[in-house]
Amino acid sequence: MATAVSLSTLVRFAELMPHERVPWPWFLELMLRHHLERGECEQLRDQAIGLGILRFTEREQVLKFEPLERSLDAGETPAIRDSMRAEVQSLVSDRLAQFHAERDRLFQEVLKGGHPEAQPNWYVAPMAEAKARAAELGTVDVIDNHDGSYGLRLKEDLLWEEDCLTAFIALEFHSDRPDSVFWALTTDSVPPADIVRNEDRISAQARTIDDLRRQRTMIGLLLHNKARYNASFGSWRGAWSVARGAVEVFQGLSETFPDDPEIAEFLKRAKERMWLYDD
Repeated sequence: MATAVSLSTLVRFAELMPHERVPWPWFLELMLRHHLERGECEQLRDQAIGLGILRFTEREQVLKFEPLERSLDAGETPAIRDSMRAEVQSLVSDRLAQFHAERDRLFQEVLKGGHPEAQPNWYVAPMAEAKARAAELGTVDVIDNHDGSYGLRLKEDLLWEEDCLTAFIALEFHSDRPDSVFWALTTDSVPPADIVRNEDRISAQARTIDDLRRQRTMIGLLLHNKARYNASFGSWRGAWSVARGAVEVFQGLSETFPDDPEIAEFLKRAKERMWLYDD
């Protein structure tokens, strides 16, 4: 039988996620990391459902969390909560990268008519060919824009994780915890308009960070994300200018911390974005 300690761990993880969108596959992976067997994890889920802590939603993979009025474990400390939050963030970062890679692969399959390796980079399949390939895959919808062009989207039954990823990133981004906001900015997935609306708040939160390296990194990430806002309404010169600001921040940090792999990666991304907007 699942122990009280295991159940309290499940509750702690659920409390860190959007309560309306708690993905069972995420729970499973997190609990497996805590040395439980799959059968024990499923037993734990069923126990939590029986207690009313979790309940099923219309989506098979997604549960809803019902917070308890009383705590299952009064021994939680801020350090434990921070450690568990970092675990969830790390998991979401990995799942986000996997989701984007798989979505891009499926879209390329459709765009190239099922033969991506045989087509030049510029090739886009005619709509009829794209629809035929999408029908074979069964995972992508082709949307007719009624102007000769078309768009792509994943089928509804594959969107559960995208919704959960988006909700968790939004939860962290709108947090009053600078570390949570910092992490959300690293995903490069916050809607551009949200970045601009919250620019003053993010700047103020960055100034509360004692570590100058991390403070400057957060400002660089803010600029890196803000560049997408300018690009979203066609201001390529403005986007390039903001992206250059991010490059300058990370370049300065790179000179101060030449052996820091995180800074090197952020500088690489910032340069790629600046070059993208260079018209």
